[in-house]
Amino acid sequence: MNHPSSPTPLGEGAPPDVLVLPLAALEDLITARAATGTTRLAHGLYSLQPRGPDQTVALAGPLDMRPLAALWPDPRRPPRAAEGVLLLHLSDGTPPAAPADEAWLLQAAPAWRLATTLLCPALLVLRLDRQGGALLDWRSLQGAWHPVHRLELPGSRQRQLRLAAPVRGAAAAAAPAGLGADLLSSQAMAALETQDPTDRDSRQRGGLGPLAHHRLRHGTLGLVGLGRTGASVAATAVRLGWQVLGLDPDVIETHNLDADFLPLHEGWPKARALQKSLGPLARPGAGPDLRSLSVASPAAGSLMAHCDLGLLTMVDNLPSLVWAAAWALATLRLHVCVANGLDGEGGLAETEIRVLLPGRGCPLCVGGLAEPLPQVLAQLARGEAQGTPADFRSQRPGSVRSVSVSAGHLALRALEQVVQGRLRSSLFRRLRETAEGGLQVQDQPVWQASDGCPFCRQFQGVGTAQVTHRRLLAALEACIAWQAAEGPRPSGTGPATLGRIAGRA
Repeated sequence: MNHPSSPTPLGEGAPPDVLVLPLAALEDLITARAATGTTRLAHGLYSLQPRGPDQTVALAGPLDMRPLAALWPDPRRPPRAAEGVLLLHLSDGTPPAAPADEAWLLQAAPAWRLATTLLCPALLVLRLDRQGGALLDWRSLQGAWHPVHRLELPGSRQRQLRLAAPVRGAAAAAAPAGLGADLLSSQAMAALETQDPTDRDSRQRGGLGPLAHHRLRHGTLGLVGLGRTGASVAATAVRLGWQVLGLDPDVIETHNLDADFLPLHEGWPKARALQKSLGPLARPGAGPDLRSLSVASPAAGSLMAHCDLGLLTMVDNLPSLVWAAAWALATLRLHVCVANGLDGEGGLAETEIRVLLPGRGCPLCVGGLAEPLPQVLAQLARGEAQGTPADFRSQRPGSVRSVSVSAGHLALRALEQVVQGRLRSSLFRRLRETAEGGLQVQDQPVWQASDGCPFCRQFQGVGTAQVTHRRLLAALEACIAWQAAEGPRPSGTGPATLGRIAGRA
């Protein structure tokens, strides 16, 4: 059982506008239900995160399927801050038609308060059935029930659903609610299907499908790192009309000029130079927002929280990767990590791409890091998350633009496949050149993240306010202890496996 502190709830007395629940949590519950053949109840904590001036979202933390009455405190787990308890109930019955109330709660989850040590917790209840019926209700600190009409399922397809409004009274039984329709109306979908086949987007829309294309065009992509790989990805995304938000505190040096920068911009901040060169390519309403800001800045978390398409991390140091991983976990965003390098001067190229769906792992437990965790912890303690490390030339023999650009675009394609719904698991992909000029591709799908990863457990769904330097250090220390206790694992399945090039872009 988790032991959160007692924060002052955001918007006390008002229900959240949206519940953000990783699709992985639903998949795990359905899988467990199929294995046992009984009604299942999952429980966990949720945190509140502002989204703009008028909207508050509830972010789901890791869920537990143990019986509530069997929960006991686990002193090995650090406390998690939270605003309340989340119950996810799956049954074989008819679609839920009536809102949840005290009678339903007493019957289905009488011991729900054991999921937290908060004296007076709020409660979110999402009820599902096999046929896709769904209702979402929020119980205030004072015990009043209110409906919540929106559900986001980050993961494969990146679905955003509008749940049917609860029907009260005698008509309830005759009006079951469905597991929502996408926020696009049927009229909007029809308009997408009949757009001009010769317009600017026709080839891209035909390749992705109207719905995936619409989501990519109307979402925001976060880029962490705007070097050779990140700059090329930003240029492609802007040409496609996407909204791009990028962070990089570095300035352009002579060796950076083979990236997408103009020679006259040498000495400029990378973000400013790229903003100036990409601005004329953007269509109205889809311009790049590129900032000379470290990913370790608190402001970075607030910006990353708006990147609903996910984060692409292409950085040269591991502390920056750790910060980006924490922001992605805290806001339940898709995280795609890109790394590439050579095995020696003039040697063979290697590329690693990790596609991490919310609830399906982080860079520390899927593939690991390129350096031992104690070394990364020491770097993080010194605050080394401010761009390219000074000694990067001693860490790698060099890189080639062709590999850097292709790695970024393979990552971009993986993101498109997630939005299309084709890529349904997290993925660790490694590409290696052979001495004969061939290319080996190794794909390791990750269907079930490690339950014991301290980093995931500490940051998943906590909101940006809980991502701090002190908490990052504590999480890495817990990962080091976990790595020592667990011992070696097969490649790509745990933090004891250290990726060869992860963190180099």
